[in-house]
Amino acid sequence: LQRLSEDDWRAKFAFLLQNGESGEFRRELPYSAHRDLNRLFQAEFAYRGRAYGRARQLLRASLAKTCRDDAERLRIKLDVRENPDLDVDERLKRGGGGAVVSPGLLFDLAQILLGQGDFERALPLYERYIAAAGARGEEYWKTVWLLAWIHYRRDEKDRALPYFRLGAGSSIPAYRVASSYWQARLEESAPPE
Repeated sequence: LQRLSEDDWRAKFAFLLQNGESGEFRRELPYSAHRDLNRLFQAEFAYRGRAYGRARQLLRASLAKTCRDDAERLRIKLDVRENPDLDVDERLKRGGGGAVVSPGLLFDLAQILLGQGDFERALPLYERYIAAAGARGEEYWKTVWLLAWIHYRRDEKDRALPYFRLGAGSSIPAYRVASSYWQARLEESAPPE
């Protein structure tokens, strides 16, 4: 295992992170000779485990160039989580702008704000995610649903309907069925033109 390249270890650790395999990660960690990558993923696992102080501590020292963007994305999420009044757009600009801002980061930040009950600030991030997302996976369809539902709950039915229409074509059955139902309800209640 020690002969794996940094890219191989990154892929392995990312897979373990995605699947929540923290025990397996801890077992594999001693075999990786890539200290900065190891520290980055230790911080990622700490963040996932809600050990935010530990995650921030692991990110204090500078990291190799190959890890800096990922580390900055994690720092941004920590900053938004810890400071509800933070100007997210300003923090994204300060964090390196385009190189750091990824669809995944936009989705995560929107989720953090939504969890804090801050719909106003979450909505534009969800919309930016939709515009930037290349693949239409589960996060994409969840975002379409959330945009539709948030607009609907805010009595912005004219803004909700396009998202319900889009969601009616979802590859995820739960989102497709729910979106189709709400699309039909809105279209039936719409005044005739």
